[in-house]
Amino acid sequence: TGKTLLSVGAALEQVQTGDYEKMLITRVIMPTGRDIGFLPGRMEEKMQPWVQPAYDALELLLSRPRKPEHFEQKKQSKRKAEPASAGALPPPQNAASKFARPYEPLLQAGVLEIEAITHIRGRSIPRAIFIVDEAQQLTPHEAKTLVTRMGKGSKIILIGDLGQIDNPYVDAHTNGLVFTRNRLQGQ
Repeated sequence: TGKTLLSVGAALEQVQTGDYEKMLITRVIMPTGRDIGFLPGRMEEKMQPWVQPAYDALELLLSRPRKPEHFEQKKQSKRKAEPASAGALPPPQNAASKFARPYEPLLQAGVLEIEAITHIRGRSIPRAIFIVDEAQQLTPHEAKTLVTRMGKGSKIILIGDLGQIDNPYVDAHTNGLVFTRNRLQGQ
C-alpha cells in the first residue's frame, strides 16, 4: 500500500519546508525466517538492510525523473539519430556522482538520520519528524519508550501492517502500534 513511501515523502517535504529540522528513520529489527547473524560495520551500516525500504523510497523521491518507457521506444528521425560529429564523445560524467545515492547528501548534512531502537533510551529528540517502520512488531513497552523520546516540536509516525506480525510476543491486539493508537486516540 506504500506506507513507507508515503511516510518518507511526507516527512521529506516537511523537512524541506522547514517544519522540522531533521528526519529520523528506524525500523524494528525482526527477521523474517532465519537471521543472517552479526553484521560488521558502523551502526548505519548495520541498520542499512533493515531500513532499505526507506532508502528505496528516498531514492525514488529524490531521483531525477526518467522518460516514460513508451517514449524511449519511439522512432527517431534520421537527423536526430545521427551523431553531431563522427568523433564526438558523450559528455563526461563525474564518477562519484555515478555511484552516489541521492539521499547521501541528506545523511552527510545531518538532515536524515538512521536510528537504532536499541540505542534510543535516554535521548530527547526535538524539532524532528521520526518514522518508525514495522511498528506492528513493537511491544507496548518499546512503543512507549519511542513515543516518550519525542521532544518539543517533534512528530512520530508509526507505520505497520497488523497482518504481518512476526514477533512471537505480540499479536494484532497487543502490539505497540495498537497500544499507542489506543492510548493517544483523541489527542
